[in-house]
Amino acid sequence: MSYSSDLKTEATETKLNRRCCILAELAALIHSAGSIDLGGRRLFGVTFVNENEAVIRHIQRLLRKFNDKLPIRTTMHEQKRHRVLYTSVLPCEEAGALLSAVGVLVCREDGYGFDFSFPGKLLRKPCCRKSFLRGVFLGCGSVSDIRKGYQTDLVFHQEEFARRMTDFLAEESIPSSVTKRRSHYVVYIKDSAGIERLLSAAGAGSGVLDIENQKFIRELTNNANRAVNCDTANTMRTVNASARQCAAIEKLERCRVLPELNESLRRAAEVRMEYRDASLDELCLYCGDGVTKSGMNHRLRRLIAIADSVTEEGD
Repeated sequence: MSYSSDLKTEATETKLNRRCCILAELAALIHSAGSIDLGGRRLFGVTFVNENEAVIRHIQRLLRKFNDKLPIRTTMHEQKRHRVLYTSVLPCEEAGALLSAVGVLVCREDGYGFDFSFPGKLLRKPCCRKSFLRGVFLGCGSVSDIRKGYQTDLVFHQEEFARRMTDFLAEESIPSSVTKRRSHYVVYIKDSAGIERLLSAAGAGSGVLDIENQKFIRELTNNANRAVNCDTANTMRTVNASARQCAAIEKLERCRVLPELNESLRRAAEVRMEYRDASLDELCLYCGDGVTKSGMNHRLRRLIAIADSVTEEGD
């Protein structure tokens, strides 16, 4: 099973008892994973299709909570590339009441009609908004492997519904955008905090924990890389500075200037030549006269300046 499928299976374990929440989730599933079958005599059937068997079972439970006498038929279809689709069918004789309850089937002066606009009237309560998010995620959501990056997609057939979905997600502090892929409109979320909020509302708590763990691992890795880079840079600076200082001291020795310098400079030159890889702190320790790091740096810089002012024979 894929990562998304595992999260959806977990989300289906959420139990709903309030009728308003059941209707909100069924509305989301109709818009994201359902299709309407037109029958004769103004009868309408509803078919739900999903690759996850647990989602289909969850839909059946919701339908029976809506009406425990609904006759539901479930089938399995094998397709190419070992893909399996599970279908749950609500027959025409019973679907009208459901479609009316979720606002898809409306009564007009000239008869019945369909309204596939965003079901905002069902989403006035916080609990119903969470149920709607769960239904959308179960019906058309997918989550990429968080080890490779953060992205969650919600795929819809209608552009207007997709754009209204982004507005709804924004109200839930979930930033998203819309793009067209072939004949579908995809609402995609790349913000890790937004994905956490969506998965938390959907009841996929393990996904939230996975994102938090991945953030922690990335922070540790970044901190370790920064520390290594800092240590490497400091080492290179020490090596380059030591090379310049040793070259200056060797020049002073060749020009016989070193013996003429004061004792503190001669001592600094002596420990630098003896401990070429040592840092300033270590040189202070080896020098043994209580010189500070700033004082040792001043002595070495003074040696370089003197060497620069000295002209060797043949120059």
